[in-house]
This record gives sequence, structure tokens and C-alpha cells, in this order.
Amino acid sequence: MAFWQEYENINQELNEVRNMIIKNTKNKYLGEVIEPMVYSSGKMLRPAFVLISGKFGECDTDKLKKFAMIIEILHMATLIHDDIIDDAEIRRGQPSIQAEKGKNAAVFIGDYYLCQCFLMLSNDYEQDDLQQIARVINSICIAEVQQNYNKRNNHLSVRNYLKVISGKTAALFALSFYMGAKVGNCDLKLCQELGRLGKYIGMAFQIMDDILDYLSDEASLGKENNKDIQQGYYTLPLIYALNNEQGVELKSFIEKEEFTKEDYALIVKMVKDNGGISYAMQLAQTYVDKAFNIIKNLPECESKTMLQDITGKLLQRKY
Repeated sequence: MAFWQEYENINQELNEVRNMIIKNTKNKYLGEVIEPMVYSSGKMLRPAFVLISGKFGECDTDKLKKFAMIIEILHMATLIHDDIIDDAEIRRGQPSIQAEKGKNAAVFIGDYYLCQCFLMLSNDYEQDDLQQIARVINSICIAEVQQNYNKRNNHLSVRNYLKVISGKTAALFALSFYMGAKVGNCDLKLCQELGRLGKYIGMAFQIMDDILDYLSDEASLGKENNKDIQQGYYTLPLIYALNNEQGVELKSFIEKEEFTKEDYALIVKMVKDNGGISYAMQLAQTYVDKAFNIIKNLPECESKTMLQDITGKLLQRKY
């Protein structure tokens, strides 16, 4: 797991989380289907942040790893469903489940893992925890509906984009931080601060993810790039470029029915020339700065040092 190689303890615990996911998949067929996705090149950020946040308290490592597994299962279920909607063929550098097994199978497998998530939660967690997690899933669903409603809307505002990613990526990051701290027996104030930190890191991460769709290649990303444009989902670099004074030509260009590789290259150039990439980088930096303002006031421990290091790398990553 390249992203965590220099953090030996977290890397080892994440490998254990992967093994736990397969072990807790009771059906042999499902286990075989999901195994490539579980053991592929995903960064495992959400379960990692559960583990890191929990270590701010007097944690039971086994309980932390179990909740980290639940968070990753929830995330995997959303990815499986995303790939169906996007007709994506690649996920984490592997053929997506919907591409390899068909959309029907992918729907059932995604649903199965959502059910697994709640089944495990119902056995070990309080009603308040279940409600907290249900609210986040509700937020993700609402944001997905809003994103779908906004397809091919070339008048989309930056504010609308931020609302969508706040309800999706940032909400799940915030939950990972908050619940990790809670499972780790941190006090309420620290849980809330870590939850807020998770939101800012999630916002920066998603903006950077959308930037990389313009700057990186499929091999590096482990998924198809430029897929958002093709499907009519407009992200921050393009939204800003469209709203710029020079965005008129770009607006008419993206209304085409189909795009060639040359078309994509021209779109990327126009987005860059119209300031879309630089604006998105500046906004991502704003959220990173907000994250650092919280981190500096956290209790001194190994987790704090790790969060400083990881947050500093958010805008330097290539995948």
C-alpha cells in the first residue's frame, strides 16, 4: 500500500482491515468478486483516518479496526454503485465490478455491502452512532441526486459544486475522523474538532481529485480520467473556467454529443488557460490551511505528527 508505506503501524493495521473485509464476506462468490477491489491500490484514507483519530484517545485497537472496516465497506459500496451510474470500466487499477460481472450483479453486490455495514453496526454500536452514520449516508444520497440533477448544466456555480462535495466526500471523511475519535474514547470536544478537520481534509482531497482528472493519466489515477466531462458531470476546474469571461467558447464546445481524445486535450487546455486549474488549487489550499489551523491545536502525539505530514502532502499527490 504505497500511500502508507512510511507509516508502518497504520500500514499493518490497514492490511488487517483488508483481511477482515474478506473474512466477514460470508458468501464465497461475493468474496471472490470483491477481493481484487479490496487488495488493489486504493489509498484506504477513510479507514486510516478512523485509526489515526482513535489513537488520540485510550483506544481498543480491535474496536478501532472493526469500525475502520465498516467505514471502508460503506465506501466500497458507494464506489460500486458509482461505477454503475458512470459506466466506469476501471476502479483502483482493476476492471470494475459492473464491467466484469454486469450491472445487475454490481447493484446486488453494492447493496449487500451496505447491508453488511448496518448489520455490523447494529451489533456493537449505540443508537446515536447509528443515527450519525445514517445521516451521513442520507447526505451522500442527497448530494448524488443533486449532482445527477446538475448534469450538463454549464451555468453551475462554484457554491453548488462545494455543496455537493461537502455532502459526499467531506461528509464521509468527517464521519471517519469523528467516529474514530469516539471509538477511541476521546472527549466530545476533541471528537467534534477532529470531525471538523475531516471535513476540511475531505474538501481539499476532492478538489485535488478533480484537478488530477485534468493533469494526470489513467494509469496513475487507477480509473478513467475525463470521464466526468464525457458523462456531463462538471467539476470545479471546468465550472470556474465556464464562468470566466473567456468561457463562451468552452461552453459551446462541451455541448458536443461525443468527444475525441483531441477534443479532451483542447478542453484541458481551455480550462487551464481560463484559470480553472489555478483557481481550484487556490481553493484546495484554503481548505488545507483550515485543516492545519485545527491540527496545530490538537494534543501532541504520533497521530498529530502523522496528520500534519499527510495534510501537507494533499496538494502534492499525483493519484
